[in-house]
Formats: sequence, C-alpha cells, structure tokens
Amino acid sequence: MLLLSMALFLGLYMAQGVPLATLARPGPGALALHLLRLGMGAALIWGPVLVLTIASLPRRWRRATW
Repeated sequence: MLLLSMALFLGLYMAQGVPLATLARPGPGALALHLLRLGMGAALIWGPVLVLTIASLPRRWRRATW
C-alpha cells in the first residue's frame, strides 16, 4: 500500500505538469523521502479504515441455501 501511495503521488505530480527533472533536482534521495512521507501519511489515514472494512466483511456473509 505504501509503494502504491508513493506511485500515486508521483503520478499526481506528473499529471499537474511538473517534470520529473524538477522533482529530482534536490536529489533522487530527497524525492524518494518526500514521496515516502506522503505515502506514510496516506497509509496512516487509510490503513485503519481498510483494516476495519475488511474485518467486518465476514459478518455480512450468509450461508447459501439451495
């Protein structure tokens, strides 16, 4: 989920028209760290929501009657 979030944020930057060279100007490590912080924030917010949603799925399942 973290790597997917990082890729999504990079894609959003690219969709806004920011060239990759501009993003990587301070260094590729700085870009990776920036995307990692954004991804961690998204994972921190959406991770518990995802866990609670998946945990409640079995309660909604019903046995099939034929």
